[in-house]
Amino acid sequence: MSVRGTFSQKVVDFVAQDRGTGTVLAIIELDDRTHDSAKDEKRDAMLRQGGYRVVRWQSTAKPDASSIRQSLVGTAPSARSPSVIPKVDPTFAD
Repeated sequence: MSVRGTFSQKVVDFVAQDRGTGTVLAIIELDDRTHDSAKDEKRDAMLRQGGYRVVRWQSTAKPDASSIRQSLVGTAPSARSPSVIPKVDPTFAD
């Protein structure tokens, strides 16, 4: 199977995007007991090869919205540009 064929069959939990440009900031995966670390490593390597940043959190210890923003854009909420605030699923809200 081609790399494209392998990649096209993958599903991710979330994609964080720049609101202004649609640029992908990161692929977000929530890991739980069903995840296979060997498969995850292979998949992460494929995503990185495609130019994507992969962020993983344990599904049982999800970070709050502020921590997610900090991790994805690296700035405090008051200092960030509105055009690079990733969309955050409301289930992560404080």
